[in-house]
Amino acid sequence: MAVTVADLLKLPSLRNAKVVAGKGGLQKIVSSISVLESVDPEALNDKLFHNDEFNGSEIVITSFINIKDDVKLQCRNIQRLAEGGEVGLILYYVGLFMKDVDPQLVALADSLDFTLICMPKNRIDLRYSEVICEVVEAIYKDQASGVSMVVELLERVSRLPQHQRTVDTVLKMLSDRIRATVILTDAKGNVLNEAAWPRALSGLHVYLKELPSPQVPGKPEAFPYLPGGLFYKAQINSESGQGMELFIIREDKSLLGAMFQQAVESVQLAVSLWSQQHDRIVISELVKAIMKDEPMKMRRLADLFQIDVASIHAMWIVTPDTENQGFFYEAAETVRQLVKQYCKTSFADVYEDCLVIFMDGPRFLRDAEVLGETLLAQLPGSNTLAMFRNLKDTTAVREAYLSNRDCADDIKRIFPGRNRFSGAEIFFAKDCRKRIAEGEAAVAEVLSQLSLLKGEREAEELKRTLAVYLLDTGCGLAETAKRLYLHKNTIKYRLRCMSDCFGYRVGTMPSSMGLYEAMAIERILGSGKRKKKSEG
Repeated sequence: MAVTVADLLKLPSLRNAKVVAGKGGLQKIVSSISVLESVDPEALNDKLFHNDEFNGSEIVITSFINIKDDVKLQCRNIQRLAEGGEVGLILYYVGLFMKDVDPQLVALADSLDFTLICMPKNRIDLRYSEVICEVVEAIYKDQASGVSMVVELLERVSRLPQHQRTVDTVLKMLSDRIRATVILTDAKGNVLNEAAWPRALSGLHVYLKELPSPQVPGKPEAFPYLPGGLFYKAQINSESGQGMELFIIREDKSLLGAMFQQAVESVQLAVSLWSQQHDRIVISELVKAIMKDEPMKMRRLADLFQIDVASIHAMWIVTPDTENQGFFYEAAETVRQLVKQYCKTSFADVYEDCLVIFMDGPRFLRDAEVLGETLLAQLPGSNTLAMFRNLKDTTAVREAYLSNRDCADDIKRIFPGRNRFSGAEIFFAKDCRKRIAEGEAAVAEVLSQLSLLKGEREAEELKRTLAVYLLDTGCGLAETAKRLYLHKNTIKYRLRCMSDCFGYRVGTMPSSMGLYEAMAIERILGSGKRKKKSEG
């Protein structure tokens, strides 16, 4: 029977402690114990717990001494610890550092079933080491009692949130349980997951191809890159029919035959239950690391999964219209197959209801246009496509993504009727919105040059022609005439009139850059006014 939070409360060192919140988590299994005391706990948590990644069913000791008066940050710590798979928190020195446990902490812990245990208040003589020693001893005794490791691991995983029930989570739990590095590869030797023991030893997978693999399951070969190192190998079957290989690397001590068999069985069951879409999960984690501007994690994942991210310089974002509920993962697979025809390296995934595609091409503009048209045609619903190129790092990627998200409405107002936009156009819309945010004086300055048309008889028609000519047709005379249902000579006449007013030929650059911005801002503001009028 695995050790639960409730079991720990029976230990002598915790007998007088009080559960102040999160009683719904008392039956959660505890695998280890750790201490959280940092100068900046928020920053520490961001480094420890990325993208809801599971880090272990630990119970954590703290006094919150560095944030004793910051209830908001205390709550943030509890939120992030729960997201990382931690089961509870033991609070020390309440009444001495923290004056009391704030009701906000209690409410949050209850909502998360995250057990909050308060040690006896106003006691400076309490020591962390007493609880640590007894908890560790209880866990080791339980693990040595002969309880099935398979049952224990599956029970622990089944109690986790849906998004943490993954093969990666099982490998981390297994690594902690047997105190060994566990690596899962595909049939070609490409690493799918690695859980290192201790965590600082991550990267041992690079040595696997240099060594002869063990031929007999359960019988180890020497692993010369660690003192007294041994490594084991076993076959793992998948429903797709493509085999996987499990490697276990341990230092000093060999694995007992029964323990090795249970480790293999645990991974086999995990693959059967949660690995039907293993490749998709891999890509999802890589996309999250890129989008959240986590270059270290991105490089680690790219190395593990054999993806040449250094060649990636383009990001395309497909955004569903407001009537759509977002994309499903099947759409990402459709996109992957399309993009493969034009790019050597590419991957795609659903992120915040959008489809995000990273690639090293297409090299030619015409190919990019064809791919964009085909992609939008094959996806369900009405969608818009933003195409960013020459993104130098994850910071630039995140800036591009946020700009596209924040400017979704403005870009459609500036270029109505279109569903494909370049990165330059997205950033232009962002600059226009920034200018509007500066206030009326800044907007009036941009629009002032349009006042030169007010003396003209058909000022509004001239402005309309100017907007279509500059924004919609790229200064195409015939196309402007077609869109306005006018003769080309009429458009020529209007352009000549406006050129006389402005003192330069409309459409020539850089002279017309100010006009381009003015017409874009006019459209943003005009659409906003029409929207308010219709709502009224």
